[in-house]
Amino acid sequence: MDPNTVSALARLNTGFYDRFAESFSRTRQAPWPGWARVLETWWRRRSASPADEAASILDLGCGNGRFGVWLGEMLDHPHDYTGVDSSTRLIEIVGSTLAHREAGRTELLVADLVFDDLEEHLGDRSFDLITLFGLLHHFPSFARRRALLGSLGQRLTPDGLMAVTFWQFADHERFRRRFMDWEEYNRSASESIDPAELEPGDYLLRWGETACRYCHFADPSEAARLVESVNLEVVESFRADGAGGDLNLYYLLHKKSE
Repeated sequence: MDPNTVSALARLNTGFYDRFAESFSRTRQAPWPGWARVLETWWRRRSASPADEAASILDLGCGNGRFGVWLGEMLDHPHDYTGVDSSTRLIEIVGSTLAHREAGRTELLVADLVFDDLEEHLGDRSFDLITLFGLLHHFPSFARRRALLGSLGQRLTPDGLMAVTFWQFADHERFRRRFMDWEEYNRSASESIDPAELEPGDYLLRWGETACRYCHFADPSEAARLVESVNLEVVESFRADGAGGDLNLYYLLHKKSE
């Protein structure tokens, strides 16, 4: 995908979330059922760690911070939480939501997740748990999604776990009804998108009457191909969330054994 197209899609989404942060956050309060399985698997793998050692957690694309809130309610163990998002307004919401968290250190960072070098924000830190919930579908291009997973995999501790979700929205009619044609978008967009530069699975999803956001649909075949292309091992994969329990495809990954 052309870098200009990648940039335009990234700006479209950042602008969307800054503009609609409050209304989006109000409709995104409940935890995802799949998180419980992620936590169970991660904690089982971490059972050998010292009881008084705080776990380090990176929540990339943290949105309004609801995973951090849920984690504080579910995890009776000290843990340091780092939330990162591209939207300044959403990070401000996270700050107020987690202001009184007492389970450990809280760090919130605004970063352009598509273009920024995460080393500038995170240094050489490693994490026991890295989560990408509802993030990859906002990442333009297969190559950039692969680079992100590969880079984050290097930040896992030896027993660390990475949890990644692939939103299966195109399998559901209620989301297909929200698709916006790219030509329709270009007629009023301040920055047009060349459809020839898009990859299969790239869509615009309407929000309200006129707003939209860019979302990529990675079906199970593409998701497996992406995961297999990075130097990580699959601990398990499963579907969860939504009314039918199949809205998200989860992959739990760890470093390959030496």
